[in-house]
Amino acid sequence: FDMVYVSGGRFQMGSNDGGSDEKPIRQVSVSGFYMGKYEVTQKQWKAVMGTNPSHFKGDNLPVEQVSWNDIQTFIRKLNQMSGKRYRLPTEAEWEYAAGASASLSNRYKWAGTNSESSLGTYAWYSSNSGSKTHNVGTKRANALGIYDMSGNVWEWCQDKWHDDYTGAPTNGKAWTSGSSSYRVDRGGSWNGNAGFCRVAFRDYDYPTYRGSYLGFRLALRP
Repeated sequence: FDMVYVSGGRFQMGSNDGGSDEKPIRQVSVSGFYMGKYEVTQKQWKAVMGTNPSHFKGDNLPVEQVSWNDIQTFIRKLNQMSGKRYRLPTEAEWEYAAGASASLSNRYKWAGTNSESSLGTYAWYSSNSGSKTHNVGTKRANALGIYDMSGNVWEWCQDKWHDDYTGAPTNGKAWTSGSSSYRVDRGGSWNGNAGFCRVAFRDYDYPTYRGSYLGFRLALRP
């Protein structure tokens, strides 16, 4: 798995451009970590799990139709095989890495750009996807050299879903407290519009849910 090191730092998480679930904007500190350069592909999934659940088939297409629970099984097997400690990124890590500009403390609205007119250079979404996924890494990377953080497939995060950020951790850790049964996913997909591809936009699904627009990428502590 190609991983990109993301230096730790502070950033303003959230946005005033979206719904109430993106508020209140607050300062969050994130420790250094590695983020997957690409979304996990079907070839990689098959190497660990021996099967391919995806609707759109292709070795270098992102794996999809994998639930949050499925991914936990994948990660356990992968860590046994590799001796490493891969995991899903936290919401804070995901947003920090996705929106990074030349300075990590500054954030782009989409992964790589502030301009909706140039989003198609960085993302496969409803305006240019042809209603399907595409090989990972075929659009331009963001400032950290990470691909497809906007568009292609939604990406599961470790956190439980909450209606807004009231009481959320500010240390970059996953928000796993509370009674919610949902888990967060981020980044938009091939069937979503530009608004869904904003780095601050939050979505959620049951941890058992599988969809052809829903995949993931890995994270790893140093």
